Amino acid sequence: MGVGDVSRSIHDYLDLVDALQQSISPQPGHDFEVNYCEIDGMLEKIANLETQFRLGRSKLQNIRNQSRVLIPPNRLPTEIFSYIFYLCFQSEAEPVDPQLWDEDATPDDDTQSIISVGPQVCHHWRDVILGTHKLWTSIDLSSPASLYDADLALKRSKTLPLAIYLDLVLEEGEGWHKPALDLLRPHMSRCRELSMHANNLEAMGHAVHQLTKSGDMPLLRDVTLTSREAGEVLSLGETAISLFTAMTQAVDYLHLLGVFLPWESRSFTNLVGLTLTHIDDTRAPTPAQMETILRSCPLLEYLELEDIAPLLPPVEPPTFTSPSSIVMKALDTVKVQRVGVPIFHHIADVISAPALTTVLFADSVGRPRAGLSEVEFGAHSALFSLTSASHAVSLQYLSIELGTWSSSEFIRLLKPLESLQDLRLSLMKGVDNILAGLVSEGCCTDLCALTLIECYSQDASLFKAIRKLASDPERESH
Repeated sequence: MGVGDVSRSIHDYLDLVDALQQSISPQPGHDFEVNYCEIDGMLEKIANLETQFRLGRSKLQNIRNQSRVLIPPNRLPTEIFSYIFYLCFQSEAEPVDPQLWDEDATPDDDTQSIISVGPQVCHHWRDVILGTHKLWTSIDLSSPASLYDADLALKRSKTLPLAIYLDLVLEEGEGWHKPALDLLRPHMSRCRELSMHANNLEAMGHAVHQLTKSGDMPLLRDVTLTSREAGEVLSLGETAISLFTAMTQAVDYLHLLGVFLPWESRSFTNLVGLTLTHIDDTRAPTPAQMETILRSCPLLEYLELEDIAPLLPPVEPPTFTSPSSIVMKALDTVKVQRVGVPIFHHIADVISAPALTTVLFADSVGRPRAGLSEVEFGAHSALFSLTSASHAVSLQYLSIELGTWSSSEFIRLLKPLESLQDLRLSLMKGVDNILAGLVSEGCCTDLCALTLIECYSQDASLFKAIRKLASDPERESH
């Protein structure tokens, strides 16, 4: 039956109803009771027809719904476009791990952000991007040319929280700094992440003073201060320190890269993440000051220390018989690179981190001597303490760069780490013996990733050790 047949059937149905209405109209002299009986009989038949008709309409509606599903849309909904653009925007904002950089690749200077290129594709993309306010929440002020884009982003972000990047390096003159700070000041109450970079103490101090004029910053959770002056540590003045301390009362993440704050500052309290790098020997914290900071951050999850070398002689490593005095239940990641042994030693000995999953260690700073130096010996002992039994169950990632290790000593370090899944070794000697020891001692059977960087061997022993490790029947093949 075609559509024409259905149409004729419907018309026949309507004609039948009209005929029924005419045939049962009361005529002079007719018995009304007889007419009513005829009406009841005909209505019952009509009701059956109407039921079948409604069933047919339902089937037709199902056919329409299926046809809509089968026909692809010629335009994605605005919400889908908005979400796709936001994912692109997030991927652009994520930092690239330097270890993944391709040194042979040439940078693409023509690379542009989705919010710059997208509006040029078509009017629809332009409308979606301009209407997606969360695409405009990253404010980059790094040059005079960025003032216009920053002003536009501040307006289009409406009332959403902001991530602000402010570069105050004095190369093109400081004339644009004042309009940049004036532009940001009314919006600082929306600031969630603040990253300031400067190669001049006055510029950073002035920026802190100007930005705090706006009043409280209730949303501020992540602050980064970076010194761009090679080999120079920026130390804020008393006024700037006071303003900065007040500004960072509720901050969760604090990153100081070549910038010094007094170690007793209240900025070092109740942190979730702490990064301290490039602190010269005259301003480096003592082990006791570092312990005080750790005690003030019971919920600390991330700790990174790099290039911190205090003016203290290397100490003979203790035996670590005393129990750890700070239990840091949330601590997940510890990165220690070129840090003075006294500091690393004390941190490793004093903390207990039952949830620790990641440890990255690079050579510590100190006085070398013939053979295994006191510094290396102390750093090794500290690393043993940091990966001791209290942390061995949870530790999954271990990265070690530089160092003179005997294979037996390194196997002793790895043996308790039953949950270790990822091992990264850089610039180390005797790696072939270490890998052979992993197999012979049955260590780290859950290991599924091994990375060796510039771990050279003069013969084929390294490749033989890798092959033997990969074919070990006691561990899964990865």
